[in-house]
Amino acid sequence: MSDDDWDGDDGDWDSEDTLVEEIGQGEDSVDVATQLGLWTEPPVLDLLAAEEARDEAMGEVEEAAEPSFNEVAFEALERVAQLRDCFIVDAVWEELRKGGLIPYTHDKRAMGPIMSRGQREGLIEPTGDYEPSAQVKSHAGPRRVWRSLVRGAA
Repeated sequence: MSDDDWDGDDGDWDSEDTLVEEIGQGEDSVDVATQLGLWTEPPVLDLLAAEEARDEAMGEVEEAAEPSFNEVAFEALERVAQLRDCFIVDAVWEELRKGGLIPYTHDKRAMGPIMSRGQREGLIEPTGDYEPSAQVKSHAGPRRVWRSLVRGAA
């Protein structure tokens, strides 16, 4: 423990590391520190498992989406791919909105399987670029830029 960790006003140690030293060392101290919220377990890093989990989650989202949503959203993707060289998923949502009523989906992530289907069917491909989303709930988070493979094709 160093003097830098000491908070003289309330007589305790400010550093989480110092508190762990006070709790003790060994397996029990890790469990106590985790329970106290001082640290969390590190994430499991396994790319193959992550890809499998992604695919499983996308399948679940796609199955849970209303069939009418899947159909109408894919048609909107086809229209956007005909009109734009490159775009992000926001353009597909915008195209859906132009059509009036958007079929209900319990989860906006249901668009992910639509984009993947578009890639599998040769409509679009990822560019490797990202742009911020205009969706307020996305907090301007980055969205993949897709390139149309059918722009202008009839």
